[in-house]
Order: sequence, then C-alpha cells, then structure tokens
Amino acid sequence: MRHHSVVAVIVAHYGIYRKALQEAGNIYEPIIIVGGYDKHIPFDGLGDELNLYAKAVIATGDTGSKILEAVTSSEKYIPGKVKLISIDSFDEAVRTASELAEEGDIVLLSPACAAFDRFKNFAERGRHFKQLVREMQE
Repeated sequence: MRHHSVVAVIVAHYGIYRKALQEAGNIYEPIIIVGGYDKHIPFDGLGDELNLYAKAVIATGDTGSKILEAVTSSEKYIPGKVKLISIDSFDEAVRTASELAEEGDIVLLSPACAAFDRFKNFAERGRHFKQLVREMQE
C-alpha cells in the first residue's frame, strides 16, 4: 500500500461479509476486492450492498464478472457512483486497490466466494493478501 493510512480488513464468510460491509460503509466507503470460486450462487443482494456502501469494487476470480453484473443490474445502481474494475489477477487486484486508496481509505478483502479458484483455501488467500500488503508497505 502507498505510504499513508490505509486499513486492510480481511473477512471471508458471506454472512459476516454483509455485516462488515454495512458497518464499514456506514463510516467509510471501502474499496472492496470481491470474487473467487464459482459455487453458482446468486449475487443479487450483494450487488445492492455494493451499490449502497462501496467506493470501488475490484472484481477478480471466477465470479468477478457475475458480481459486477449484479452491481450494474441492481435497482440501486447509479452509473459512476461506484468505480467498477475487473481484473483477472488477484495480485493485480490488490495492487489496484492500493493505487486507488487515498488517505484514510479502507481496502476490504471480502470476496463473498470460496478461494478454490486460485488458492488451497480461504486461509491461504488471506495470508497471501497480507503478504502483498506488507510488500507494498516496504
């Protein structure tokens, strides 16, 4: 992350994810990294939440395009309000979030999906995210 106050929060479970996004969105509009393994679940409610609370949505993984589609097809969608970015590489998604972040922003890794598209499990994804953040702070 660039040399300013950016907070990185990791939340993996979908139910917790919605609460974390709502709570963060009530205080800040987080830059959120979403996407992962496709379990063929609907993302309609997630699209609504992202429209209400996010500053930017960086979609990656097998479900990235489905999540962005849920955002743009939501009744709560206002073109241009939330920056929408699709990036195939998880590492590049984290770098892009860092580049978008301004003083005091929150970068929230809350994929709303399993990690199996690129990682052994959610813990490995979380460790990799933390490693990338540490490397960007050096």
